[in-house]
Amino acid sequence: KLFPNPTTGVSYIDVTNTNHSNVNVTITDLSGKIVTQRNYDINGTVQLPIVTYGLDKGIYLVTLTIGNNVQQQKLIVQ
Repeated sequence: KLFPNPTTGVSYIDVTNTNHSNVNVTITDLSGKIVTQRNYDINGTVQLPIVTYGLDKGIYLVTLTIGNNVQQQKLIVQ
């Protein structure tokens, strides 16, 4: 779950990782350009911050990759 959405600064994404895989969070604009990318070493359930300060207003894709599991969600920056 990605919240709050829309955002004006910081959103959070709920992440559950029980298989000790690396967690990667990538934010891309709609043209496919990577805006930011972070890797995390997480085991269990956490809320990761998605910082959008400095991003232009618009729609972005947040891609969460845990091992072979890939999930994408739209994020609206206001």
